[in-house]
Amino acid sequence: TWTFLDNDELPAAYESYALNSHAGKLYLGINRAVYSYDEDTIEKVLEDDTFFPVYINSAYDKQLVAYGCVDQFCQAPLYLQTDTDDFRDIKSGSETCFGQNINAIADAAGNIWLSDNFRPLRYLEPDIDGNYSCKFIFSNDILDKGVFDLELNGEEIWIAPGGYGVNYDYLFNFSGLLGYVDGTWGQYFSNRYDNLDGLADISSVEVHPITNDIYFGSYLDGLVHFDRQADEMNIFNDANSSLGNIPGDPTRTRIADLSFDDDLNLWVSNYGANNPVSVLTASGEWQNFLFPSKQLLSMTIDQNGYKWFVIGGSSNGVLVYDSGEDPLSTSDDRSWTINTNNSNLPTNSVNCISVDKDGDVWVGTQEGPVVFDCASNIFEESGCQGSLR
Repeated sequence: TWTFLDNDELPAAYESYALNSHAGKLYLGINRAVYSYDEDTIEKVLEDDTFFPVYINSAYDKQLVAYGCVDQFCQAPLYLQTDTDDFRDIKSGSETCFGQNINAIADAAGNIWLSDNFRPLRYLEPDIDGNYSCKFIFSNDILDKGVFDLELNGEEIWIAPGGYGVNYDYLFNFSGLLGYVDGTWGQYFSNRYDNLDGLADISSVEVHPITNDIYFGSYLDGLVHFDRQADEMNIFNDANSSLGNIPGDPTRTRIADLSFDDDLNLWVSNYGANNPVSVLTASGEWQNFLFPSKQLLSMTIDQNGYKWFVIGGSSNGVLVYDSGEDPLSTSDDRSWTINTNNSNLPTNSVNCISVDKDGDVWVGTQEGPVVFDCASNIFEESGCQGSLR
């Protein structure tokens, strides 16, 4: 016979998200709380102001209650109850194991295996005092199918798996930076570097030509310098560099692309910022630059040192920028916007841009590629119209 649980301990209106039978009691996830039910007795045993219980399960002498959220990354609590101890949050001290927890199960050795929306496979290992530490299991397979940008460095491959959506919105891809080094795929994100916690949407990656350090851009959280010798991740954003945030979204530093010039200065496309181009010089100085177009995306640098930027949207074209002899000074700077009115671009909707070995600049548009084989004349009165191929 079915019986409706109606008790003064329960809310007047409720939904039950999870339930489990453990040690002779029924446990129910109701709204943001967990209740135990033993014949006629109902007792609230857990409650959270932020998250809600997404599953309750048990194995051996352990019962697990996981809280969750509707966001893709929330690091909600995971509570453990044993036959001898009451509920305690075992996430504390093992935060790197938690992205968006889906399920968990305990094995006979006391390890707790976690199912999570984010790679790689992970589990919690207990010590003799009952405290848990996070362990990861890595495979020699590529860890994300998405490839937004990649960089080759000898036998190494570096992949930016994130990027941005078709409307230049966020993807919330927390896969981190992927690297194929010494014959093995690795994932460089918050499981190894605490300061990368929450960093997402890796859009671009460059290798320093001399040091082999890795620089990668996040469309959410700025520029990251991976110092390989020190094994440290250093983050640059609006607080410690010339990079800026988009008006109306003051917590996000959107990096769309980056590239080194021949003098080892790193140029950065800072989408949506008031000054959307920044440079980190070889000597460690930062400077940004103002342009009429703020929606700068992919970029390349030609043999003249000119910086070419794809301008986002369907009616903007390409920005060409000459930073002159001194990258920090604007006194000798020049810029030019290429569009259908002054060139042979068939459309102003541009997807990508690249320089070939002859120094010609190729612009990929929605209606075919256009090559600028006279790029050195782009600022001359005669100009450079380009030709559709």
